[in-house]
Amino acid sequence: MHPVKNHRVLVCNPFLLFNPVIGYKEDKMAVENKRAYTRSRVWPDTMATVRVKDPYDAGASVITIRGIVSDLGGHGMFVKTDEIVPVPSRAEITIDFDPVEPGTICINAMGDVVRSSGDGIGIRFTTIDMQKLQECILKRMQRKD
Repeated sequence: MHPVKNHRVLVCNPFLLFNPVIGYKEDKMAVENKRAYTRSRVWPDTMATVRVKDPYDAGASVITIRGIVSDLGGHGMFVKTDEIVPVPSRAEITIDFDPVEPGTICINAMGDVVRSSGDGIGIRFTTIDMQKLQECILKRMQRKD
């Protein structure tokens, strides 16, 4: 028997799940991905330095974290790190696309830390130069390893 809503038959696939509130199946991937914009995997050696003012410290000390960029898009990124960062907090970010010659293919951005867990931090950009980001990606693609 197929789940029915408004007399239409929904196609069952492994990404569908039952919603007890509305009583039919919905797309699991759409439920899990809350992002409005896509992010893409980057080179496994792309590094980020994230500087965050600790909102819980009256002296406003700065926490500096280095980690591997897992995925990146025009609106945000995820950085793999073991460090825990306060959420929410403002972040200054430097993304370095070339670990062989650090600082030669990099971009600076500003953002908000929106997620912090044992595997890393999620950042939503508030300021990033999209043209410079494209230039960095193109330079990295043209780099000879």
